[in-house]
Order: sequence, then structure tokens, then C-alpha cells
Amino acid sequence: MLVVVVGAILIGCISGFENDLNGTINKIHLTVYAETQCSDTTHFFRKHLLPTHKTLGNHIMLKVIPFGKASCTYDEDDFKCSCQHGKNECDLNILQNCILYQITDPIQYLPLIYCIQGKRNYEVAVRECLDEIEEQVADGIIACGKGKKGRRLLYIAGKKTASLSPLLNFVPWVTINHQRQSSFTYSLEKEICKQLNITAEPCSKYIA
Repeated sequence: MLVVVVGAILIGCISGFENDLNGTINKIHLTVYAETQCSDTTHFFRKHLLPTHKTLGNHIMLKVIPFGKASCTYDEDDFKCSCQHGKNECDLNILQNCILYQITDPIQYLPLIYCIQGKRNYEVAVRECLDEIEEQVADGIIACGKGKKGRRLLYIAGKKTASLSPLLNFVPWVTINHQRQSSFTYSLEKEICKQLNITAEPCSKYIA
């Protein structure tokens, strides 16, 4: 039931927001470079990303890149990867990448990605996090997660992570409009409000 409850909460992001003078909604690019068994990443999702997406989701163009401090190589028409917290983390990172490949709407994928965070292994994650979604979609994600396609997606996530400047040295690595500041990790809503220069709720509380 976790997926359903969180998903319902996130739908609340589609509410009224302050528009710019042209009548269009101001937006920022938010990218989160994550790891599934990193406690700091899980904390960031729970305390910052999910609540902020609920209040400011219409202003956020979100990307989640599950890879972190992993490494992947192309080997004999396949991909071999190792992850900071071991094989189970690689399996879970792959599963998240498969979800992100199959489901592009953050309102739909964020609850699934968060549910997988911190899970012990792939089997537990599949059992506890995919049971509430459409069977055909779940089957596609599971097949991806156990096959070459999933390993390729993890490899691609690694390429995106390796292209960062400066290089990633902390997880989660959070960028707004392709720039990184440590404050983004600890006060995400406030920093997005500053970037957007919004004075209405929920940003009014940050006005000096």
C-alpha cells in the first residue's frame, strides 16, 4: 500500500502556482544522482525530494540518475558493473533505471523509486514495490531488471554521472539548472524557491 499512499500524496503537486508575466510556469531543472542503498540518498528522498515535489512539482523538470559511485565496463557485448555497496545495490540501481525507462512521469515513478530505496535485495524490492502497478508494466520492468537491457541502462547512467563537472564525490549529488551546491541537499525547497524567485506559498516563508 505504500506506493498507492505516496502516489496519492504526490498528485497534490498539481495545484495552483505563481506564473510569470507571460502566463507560463517558471521551471527549473532538478537532477538527483542517487544510490539505492545509500542512507543519505534515502533520507534526501524522504525529507526533501518527495515533499518538495509535492509543493513545487509544477516548477520542476526532474531527472533521477541511479548510479552514484559505481563503475561499469563494456565487455564482450555486455556490461559489467560494480557498486559502492555491493551487488545488491547494482541490482537495485538497475531496477530503478528500468522503472525510469518505462515510466517517464515523476508523479508515477517517484513513489516506486522511493519504495526501492534501502531495500535489502532485488527480490524484496520487486515483491514490495511493484505489486500495485499494472501487471504488463511490472513484467516489463522485471524483465529489464534481470536482463542485458537493464545493465545497459545502468551503464548509460554511469556515463551521465561521469560527465559531471565537478565530478561526483558525494551521494546524493543534487544539481539545479546543472549547477551543484551542497545546500541543495539539505534545503531543497528553499533553494528552488530562491531560483524561481517565487513569493507565494510555499515560498513566502523563506522571504527575509
